[in-house]
Amino acid sequence: MHFVPEDAARSVYRGYVSVGGDEFAVRVSKVAYDSRTGRAILDAAQLDVERALATRLKPHSSTLKLRLAQASSLAGFATELEELVAICCRTQTRNQVALPSAKYYVRLMEELDVVGWNRLRQLSDDLRSLELETKDKAGRIHAIRVLLPLQYETAGFTAKPECLVDAPESFELQWPPDDNQSVLDGILQQFESFLDRFQEFWDVLDALDASACVLEPHHASRATGRRRLALERYASVQFEVDPTHPTAMLTELNFFGNQASVGMLRERWGNNGSTKWDESRPLHKNLEAVLEVTLPSPKTAKVEEFAVECGICYSYRLVDEEDNEKAKQEPDGTNQCKTVEEQGSRIPDRLCENTKCNRPFHAKCLFDWLRALPTSRQSFHTVFGECPYCREAISAKFQPDF
Repeated sequence: MHFVPEDAARSVYRGYVSVGGDEFAVRVSKVAYDSRTGRAILDAAQLDVERALATRLKPHSSTLKLRLAQASSLAGFATELEELVAICCRTQTRNQVALPSAKYYVRLMEELDVVGWNRLRQLSDDLRSLELETKDKAGRIHAIRVLLPLQYETAGFTAKPECLVDAPESFELQWPPDDNQSVLDGILQQFESFLDRFQEFWDVLDALDASACVLEPHHASRATGRRRLALERYASVQFEVDPTHPTAMLTELNFFGNQASVGMLRERWGNNGSTKWDESRPLHKNLEAVLEVTLPSPKTAKVEEFAVECGICYSYRLVDEEDNEKAKQEPDGTNQCKTVEEQGSRIPDRLCENTKCNRPFHAKCLFDWLRALPTSRQSFHTVFGECPYCREAISAKFQPDF
């Protein structure tokens, strides 16, 4: 806002302040104007505002009077007045959440009696969201989070509940259910049929997890087929199991380690993959046959033996602020039944090629380190430089997943 003089002596000024789209007149009188310096002296000035605005500012009248007297200029007071008006006249908008009626709660209690209260894992405060559990044919426990619409209280309602599951594919609820069927019971029956499609997929992964040292994912969800297995202390391999054909030959193996550690393994994969893979064998046995190695077993070795920390950040598993924030926002694990999108590697995946050094690094840490050095050079998304420990040539690519 701006004040403009109303008289030639510049003893009275008028301005307008905006509040929620409305303009209110503000008048400052008894101003002593110094023509030599061009300054307005506000020691004895008086503030008058329109009645509608004065009512809102009444609790702060003494503050406004003091601010006006202490202001060095009308422009400075105008800024303070706008800030105070914005605070005092801020509309208190509260999100009005529609709550279900009593019929909603009655129906929910009746349907929980049908499916069994022992299958209820979580229930939100407003009873709009609940998490139910069931077992597949192998006895594995699975959870489904159901978000019920407000129309749930009405028989034959048309709004489809939203369902979140931890599975390789999203769960599409067939809607509407049978007229005489409990909604929650019908959802569970469809969910159990949905789980049958992935029994072989989970059988293969469970057998692999029990037979090999899995470095990643740290806490694998049922939605992912990604696995990174330890081969030796400074070498590992990563691949993705196809949920639709889990026993098929893997389409790609990504080796982590220097050339001395994994160079021969890459050659064996290229030479033996199509000839030695047998779909009737367990996955870890196929990997051993193709790569001509013996995979470390959790029965004879601990995963911690392969957890070599990054040579830059001195941590093994990289945890970013976004992960911490999500954990704080969802301390009760309410996101555990959602399909999780796998992100980039969180453990060291770059190794110095010098076999005497063998220092591992997180790709992100190495990229940031090299980019900060004046002796490094960058080509597109790759930075070339030297190992921080042995001066061996090393490079790192930009990691957009972090």
